[in-house]
Amino acid sequence: MWNTKETSAPQINYRNVIYHLGIRLSVLLQILITLGMALFALPISAQERKIIEIPEIFIPADSSKYLPPGSAKYCVFRADLSGTDATYRKKRTLAFIHDSYTRTNGWRGDYLISAIDYVDFSYFHLVSFTKCGALQDILAYTSNYFSHCGDTNCQSIRVEFMPESNSRLVGEITEPPIPILLFESIRGKDELAKCTIKIPARVPTNIAEFQLLRNQLNLLRAKYSMSILDLYLTSGSFYILLSRQCDQKKRLFDLMLELLERENVKWTDYLGRPDFAPDISEYRFAETGKR
Repeated sequence: MWNTKETSAPQINYRNVIYHLGIRLSVLLQILITLGMALFALPISAQERKIIEIPEIFIPADSSKYLPPGSAKYCVFRADLSGTDATYRKKRTLAFIHDSYTRTNGWRGDYLISAIDYVDFSYFHLVSFTKCGALQDILAYTSNYFSHCGDTNCQSIRVEFMPESNSRLVGEITEPPIPILLFESIRGKDELAKCTIKIPARVPTNIAEFQLLRNQLNLLRAKYSMSILDLYLTSGSFYILLSRQCDQKKRLFDLMLELLERENVKWTDYLGRPDFAPDISEYRFAETGKR
């Protein structure tokens, strides 16, 4: 016989439910706050450092009229390096830059190297102003260079190429831009000091010596293609304005000195202690007439 006696539903203590739910929400909120703080504290990733916002190469805006119909003005490929540690990648990358600079007669040949990762040496960019099809031979040469070497301690470096058809690396201009104004138009005025290094200098009074010093310092841009938007002298100090990787400017400056020593530049005779958090008002006024 079926038991038809009705049983009462269990009573729910809503006060206890709300209390425990409140505790769980509080714990969850604390976890989210902690994660948020951790995310804000994370350093800039290698992927973010690959982003190019400010052009490092400039060409005339009307250059297309000198090209055959349908031809591209230029081609850009990013070469990503992997397979070894950063120390060995640095060694091989600097050797490749030096050899390529010689091979192209000072970047006057079929290609040039630009926007190099001078922090982790994990990538660089190849730019060609000839037909894009001609760049395939350059890519093959680059890949072979890193996978083979005559060194007894040779390590193979894997190279992967990524075309960047809309790269901001190359800028088309009608007249040379003022570096500070170009920087501020893209990154904003507040970022200027973050990307500037101030170096007190003993400025040579002899014109020939001064010009030699300028040429030697300019090798950092002209030969090694460092992402230096401006190298400016005013009021007894050099100002170096970086266009990328500004969060690593101390490491970049140490590398600058290393490269100058490779070129036998006696920089200790001229350059003082760098300031990585400079007052840039004098620099900005000298270039723009504004503080």
